[in-house]
Amino acid sequence: MPVHLVETAPSAGVVPPTAMPSLPPGPPVERQAALVEVVLSNGRVLRVGEDIAPATLRRLADVLDGR
Repeated sequence: MPVHLVETAPSAGVVPPTAMPSLPPGPPVERQAALVEVVLSNGRVLRVGEDIAPATLRRLADVLDGR
């Protein structure tokens, strides 16, 4: 199955991190899992968290792709 990595271009007016003033320390920020988008051969799109178990992802893809 081919995999395509797509990097989005920064939006106009976005300041690079090196040019941003440093912020005072604050409360810890809870990290959220990144989303992974899988486009199936039938055109359906499956969006899952990066921490999904591979076996679970395979079962979902099989069902949604009609296999």
